[in-house]
Amino acid sequence: MSEKIECTALLDETGRQICVGDVLKIYHFTARLRREKRYMYKYVSERITAGNGEFFKIMHLNENGDYYFEAINGRKLNGTEIVQGYGGVFRGQCYKDRVVHRFTGHQ
Repeated sequence: MSEKIECTALLDETGRQICVGDVLKIYHFTARLRREKRYMYKYVSERITAGNGEFFKIMHLNENGDYYFEAINGRKLNGTEIVQGYGGVFRGQCYKDRVVHRFTGHQ
């Protein structure tokens, strides 16, 4: 039987729960020259309830204040990794101290 992830979570590729205040490193593309991977960095600014679902408002790190919404539905986001964050843990700890979920369900 596969492990059931609660629907109030959204996980990065390592299995850590994404929280408000996290900075995310998201795979963008692989450059043709030298085959180097390129990444975008985003900021999780708030958690919003709309209709019958919950969403994270994820901000682009630019001067325009652009953003998009990501549904919080128990998914694991491949190509996304938390690189900084202090939510979801006790004071004095960081995102690396969060519980790592071994995700085996749909992606």
